[in-house]
Amino acid sequence: MNATTSFRQAIVEVPLHSDNVLLRRMPPSVLHSVLSHGRHVHLTRDVSLYQEGRPIPAVYFPENAIITRDRTFANGQSVQIATVGREGILGLECVLGFDTSILTAACHTPGSAFRIAVEDFQLLFSKHIELQQACLHYSQGLINQLSVSRACSLEHSIEQRSALWLLLTSLRCDRNQFFLTQDSLAQILGVSRTRVSIATSKFARKELIKFSRGHITILDRDNLERTSCECFDTIAGMFAQGQPELRTPKQVFENLPQVQQSH
Repeated sequence: MNATTSFRQAIVEVPLHSDNVLLRRMPPSVLHSVLSHGRHVHLTRDVSLYQEGRPIPAVYFPENAIITRDRTFANGQSVQIATVGREGILGLECVLGFDTSILTAACHTPGSAFRIAVEDFQLLFSKHIELQQACLHYSQGLINQLSVSRACSLEHSIEQRSALWLLLTSLRCDRNQFFLTQDSLAQILGVSRTRVSIATSKFARKELIKFSRGHITILDRDNLERTSCECFDTIAGMFAQGQPELRTPKQVFENLPQVQQSH
């Protein structure tokens, strides 16, 4: 990761809209209020968003970008803790009593996101109960997802887990083509690059995926799902909020119930 990448150099403004699932579920008046307090940005790969021990400058709602949260140790090694895509929010800890980040955050898969300054988000969060409900529901879902991922790492094979993360990356960025190096996948799974290479090469021979220099294309989603483990259904069900049958990039977040406006 190139932590020195300049945020100012790495973003450009894009037209106002939002494909973030959490925001799309807001009532129109709440959505308008949120969008009026921030701006759309395009995040480039490896741009640093948060640094350990430093104040959280802004909250991000990814749209088709994917952001990773990492923990870096004294020896320079880092471990990937979580990923955030269009289903969620980066920076929720700023309304839970934490002003600084204990993890780094960086863009892994380039794409768009909606950015709101911390002070503005804190004001919006205190004002709109619908936003509170949606964010706290996502927070609980993330905790559940991390628990499932931990159990998965102890129970399932590298091949199953590799297929799982390819499918989840596709869901988060809403496309079948995305950037994910074998080094990154190995870091996510906590295994050697060699073991990941064996698994992905097997997928390629079976024509489940195509990959070249970190660019992944899912060719046969159905059989890749069959290669994965039961955890995909579980986590996809969390994404779909009770609609686990909606598991493809274009379906999983469609037809979600809208958060009801409070009276």
